[in-house]
Amino acid sequence: MAGNQIKLILMFAMAIIAVVLLIYLIQSPTPIFSLTTTSKATTIPSNSASSNATSSVTSKSSTTSILTTSCLSGQPYAAITNGNFGTGTYFGWNVTGLGFGSVPANVSQLNQNNSYYGSPWTGAQGGYFATTYEPGFSKYPGNLTSDSFQAVEPYLNFKIISPQNQQLYVEIIHKNTVYASYQFNTYINSNQNQSSIFENVSIPIASYLCQNISVRVVSGVLGSLQNRLQYIAVSNFYQGSTPSTTQGVVVNATLNQ
Repeated sequence: MAGNQIKLILMFAMAIIAVVLLIYLIQSPTPIFSLTTTSKATTIPSNSASSNATSSVTSKSSTTSILTTSCLSGQPYAAITNGNFGTGTYFGWNVTGLGFGSVPANVSQLNQNNSYYGSPWTGAQGGYFATTYEPGFSKYPGNLTSDSFQAVEPYLNFKIISPQNQQLYVEIIHKNTVYASYQFNTYINSNQNQSSIFENVSIPIASYLCQNISVRVVSGVLGSLQNRLQYIAVSNFYQGSTPSTTQGVVVNATLNQ
């Protein structure tokens, strides 16, 4: 009987302790136990193939190099502004000095008036041409310079009449600098009217493809009866994929590079 009483007392005491402990845990601002979880740190060696923990995806777009030949016209020829002086004016050209006059020469009018000793002007392939010739004698010195144009073909082709004379020549201008200078002699056949016949000539301009250049016609001759055939005449300027030079016409070429 006494043993049962002792067990009851112990059970009652343990119950009281459990209740007191539960009340304490509920009211305590600081928990007695805390659970801390730690994650394993991963260290990537500096010489690892993945030296950066952040993975990034870069989308690489392909680039196409634009070749200098991309400006080629793709045609047999490319026109130059008023290259044949078809407007009857020097539109697209700059005239300095008196040599080339105020307007191009009119082929029909000259031939109707027999203004060249009765011989017709031939081979110009157009109604007009620029010249320092004037009936009876050549004119004064002067320059004729085209507006700047983009080189889109490897050759500059045109028609010309010119004796071999160091004061008569054609220049290629690039960035206000003379790139090349050419002298011509179209008096190369036995035809007595050779000084009124236009010949084909070409200047290579492939070195300046896709860049802007100008062509300048130069005459330093002061006309007189004695040198009346020392004049220059030009027409039909255009860019071409092939040259059109008449054999033997180019007598001197100077490249300033």
